[in-house]
Amino acid sequence: MATTAARTSRVGAMPMSDYNAIGANTSFVTRGAAVESAVDAHASRVLRTRSPPEAFIDPSLGPYVTSTLRGAIAEFGNGRSLISSRLGFDIDLSVADLPQFDSLVELLEENCSMESDIAKYVLQQIFF
Repeated sequence: MATTAARTSRVGAMPMSDYNAIGANTSFVTRGAAVESAVDAHASRVLRTRSPPEAFIDPSLGPYVTSTLRGAIAEFGNGRSLISSRLGFDIDLSVADLPQFDSLVELLEENCSMESDIAKYVLQQIFF
């Protein structure tokens, strides 16, 4: 009986091994969120620095672009042979291969006052 009491958490009857597993998963999720946040910040920085000085860059644009790229990569990259990307996926494709590429270029042209070539270059910088 003493052994069981020593191995349970203060939360109640949950064994410490289960509690530790939950803690490990929480830590993993937190690190994943931290990486996503860093990539979002990188995207926002790239958008601000590559846009003309007079352009107003909405703070939500960088996270929107990275979220769109993550979703496209998850769909498109499924089952391919792979390399590493800054967005946290193993991929073997170019940003220009993604179905959303043209829409994202247009979005950057309109919202960041970028020329098409610059918008494509920016997406490549965010992508890798």
